[in-house]
Amino acid sequence: MPAKAKHLRNRASNFYAGVKRVIQSFSLRKKAKIADTDSDKENAKASTSPSDVSIDLPSPDSVIDDVFLATSSHAKIDAPGHFPVPYGIPEPEAAEFQQAAAADPQAQDAYARVYDALSAPGRLREAPTIAAATAAVKDLAAALRGESRGASKGYKDPKHDPFVRHRLEGMCTFLNLYIDMRSKTYGHWGASALQASIGLGRGRHCMRTLCKLACQYIHDRSLLLVNPYGDWKESLLADEDIATDINLYLQEIGNDITAEKVSKYLARPEVMEKHGITKTISIRTRGDI
Repeated sequence: MPAKAKHLRNRASNFYAGVKRVIQSFSLRKKAKIADTDSDKENAKASTSPSDVSIDLPSPDSVIDDVFLATSSHAKIDAPGHFPVPYGIPEPEAAEFQQAAAADPQAQDAYARVYDALSAPGRLREAPTIAAATAAVKDLAAALRGESRGASKGYKDPKHDPFVRHRLEGMCTFLNLYIDMRSKTYGHWGASALQASIGLGRGRHCMRTLCKLACQYIHDRSLLLVNPYGDWKESLLADEDIATDINLYLQEIGNDITAEKVSKYLARPEVMEKHGITKTISIRTRGDI
């Protein structure tokens, strides 16, 4: 037999002998464990006999058929009125304490500071969402159009003075550039404001003012008393409505035309309110008209 074959046979014999020893050791342990368990059971039976066991049965009078009428054995134990607070968490305050805290001047001052921080000029210039701007455009269009007269009857004249109408149109143009997907500045707040100001023939001052006006309008639908075009550089007669009303007034008075009469006409409360005139026109200052 070759030497390699003998070597393999010897290794197999050694492995078989080792497995046999392991199996025998486990068998002996199992037998010893079973024997110990049987002896414990016999000892327990011998120590406990039927004569040693006593069972206390309840008396027939103490048994109540209706379990809902039975009284528990711990019925006289009072539940605690206050439980300890775990992990140091304070107990919730009562309603009156919460109302008192709401009426605290310090709490009100803190709320006012937070509100002022949220409504700061820098916050108002932040870009709103597309959804909020879209809703604002619809309201702006309705404000420019006026109230409806009914089915197929058109719309009422909103009677906006030129100043308010210019603001509404500028804001509407700006927001449409911001929300319309066809716009080159779609979703870009500052770029949309710049394009709107260029379309209005203005510059960066108008751009910044349009951003502020639009943010304020989206916030509470109110118009700020801010001129988006800067100081007026044109004559009042450039407004077609004012020029038309002055011409009608001049036709009424005929040939007796004086600067004082025109000044008094423009100082009338209804005329000033209609055309958004905020100050009286001086007779000596021709540049005002």
